[in-house]
Amino acid sequence: MLSVPAVHKIIINKTLNELKSEEFEDFKFSLKQTSDIPTSQLENATRRETAELLVQNYPQGAVDFTVQTLKGIQRNDLATRLSQNVQETNWIRTLRL
Repeated sequence: MLSVPAVHKIIINKTLNELKSEEFEDFKFSLKQTSDIPTSQLENATRRETAELLVQNYPQGAVDFTVQTLKGIQRNDLATRLSQNVQETNWIRTLRL
């Protein structure tokens, strides 16, 4: 079974893949302003790399940080869907325990 951070990385990456190119650049710009992730690491980061950086820098809060950043770029639909996907995944994981 995958660890919680690994699952979150997959779900965040899937969400970031739904952003248009310009939206993804806005997302990274917002991260540069609000996160502790070094700008140099975000500059040319792909969506997958960005998801990895979020989980590495915020192991317990990557999803919440991503949700807030998505809301900041006016993608409330993706923020809601991300939260729902994580809740469903957590629920499924508890059933397997």
